[in-house]
Amino acid sequence: MSKSDKYRKGRIDALNWVNDIIYYFIQKEKHFMIEFIQHIYDQKDIITNIKDGDYKDPIYDQLHEIEVMIHDRTTNR
Repeated sequence: MSKSDKYRKGRIDALNWVNDIIYYFIQKEKHFMIEFIQHIYDQKDIITNIKDGDYKDPIYDQLHEIEVMIHDRTTNR
């Protein structure tokens, strides 16, 4: 059973689209940790505007702890 040229072109276009989507998500996954760390830095910058005390300190401590954990995991690979 022979398929038309339009059918074959449609299949090739669909496969190219899937290939592009896969590539996009692989690239996105590679940059996930960089973006996550940047969000931590951004949050640390935001909390500098909060008055020092019992509310600010634990937020900063938790963000710092997460940052250290990420660093330890990424350097021990």
